[in-house]
Amino acid sequence: ISFYYHLDDAIKNKVVCRPGYNFGWEERSRLQDNFPDLKFDNGKKQLNKIRKNYSLIVETCNQTTLLESLLTNRPTVVFWDTTLWELSASAKPYITELQNVGIFFSDPIKIAEHINKISLNIDEWWSQPSIQNIRKKFCNQFAFSDDNWRKIWKQNLVS
Repeated sequence: ISFYYHLDDAIKNKVVCRPGYNFGWEERSRLQDNFPDLKFDNGKKQLNKIRKNYSLIVETCNQTTLLESLLTNRPTVVFWDTTLWELSASAKPYITELQNVGIFFSDPIKIAEHINKISLNIDEWWSQPSIQNIRKKFCNQFAFSDDNWRKIWKQNLVS
């Protein structure tokens, strides 16, 4: 809630929220109560089909959708409470690198400020070599994709 509250009004008007599965937390209801003008995606279309419709993806948890957003090279920022989402020791250096280039945040106010800052030049921000290098490095480690994936898997499983 504090994340959305700290976004500039011009950005709030463009936000479309897609809450995850309802585990009884009633996220959508709580968000609507606090922000009656917030728009929601109905969740009927696959994310990989609609990502291209948005200038910036904000991922809020450590799930497959984060990997897909980074792998498809859509401008993406990530925000989650690191006390709730545990990371493996091997992942921490990669998250630190994402944090250093302004992709990962654990503070909702700081990510809102960052989005406010880059909102007029998202593609310019995203295409910076430092950001692309870290994105590729992260994807190579956690979201590897290759047209010859079967051959690669077979080689790794046999060896």
